[in-house]
Parts: sequence; structure tokens; C-alpha cells
Amino acid sequence: MKWKHIPADPSSPSPFDRVADYYIVEDYDMAAIPKPSPEFLREVEKSDEETKEIFRKLGIIK
Repeated sequence: MKWKHIPADPSSPSPFDRVADYYIVEDYDMAAIPKPSPEFLREVEKSDEETKEIFRKLGIIK
């Protein structure tokens, strides 16, 4: 399985994409997995409960 690294993009309109790196399986692009960083986790903590629940289900936050 080949992985492609997509680094955080400080110019992105998305607060998550500005601080999160992604690793995507090259032959299956629906498998994007955010790699949590302290900045990313801080953005998640500022989010609404629905967003937090999504990240809990994904196992990114507790």
C-alpha cells in the first residue's frame, strides 16, 4: 500500500486543513487519515459538539 503525504496548508479556508497533515492511500483516496497535531487538537476542542463527536468516532480525540 502506497501512502501520499499531504502537508497542512496555512492558506486553506478550513481551520483543520491549515494545521493538519493528511496521509492518503494512493490507490483509494477515501482513506484520508488526519494525523493529529497539537494545533489540530486545539481546533477540534474549539468546535461544536457535533464536530467533536465525529472526531471521537474516528478515534482522533477521546
